[in-house]
Amino acid sequence: MIKTHKYPSDTKRAIYVIRDGRAATASLWNFYRRRIRLESIIEGRTSFGTWSAHVNAWNPTERPNTLLLRYEDMEADLPARPASPQRIYPP
Repeated sequence: MIKTHKYPSDTKRAIYVIRDGRAATASLWNFYRRRIRLESIIEGRTSFGTWSAHVNAWNPTERPNTLLLRYEDMEADLPARPASPQRIYPP
């Protein structure tokens, strides 16, 4: 299993973690240490593109073999852990 922020290149099994677009935008702005205009992030003028283009490319609700998790749900339930990837997707 690998972690990536890239667009999908195949239909292999994946866990897609989605975050509220506003929070994701603020997080990316902080990642860039606010040295980039917030408008540039919103308009997708970064190596990541726009939040919505990324979600649409992955299409996690329709993509086969994809487990969709919400960041906010996981954050709200920090003591709990999701099942191991091996249990979700046996080899």
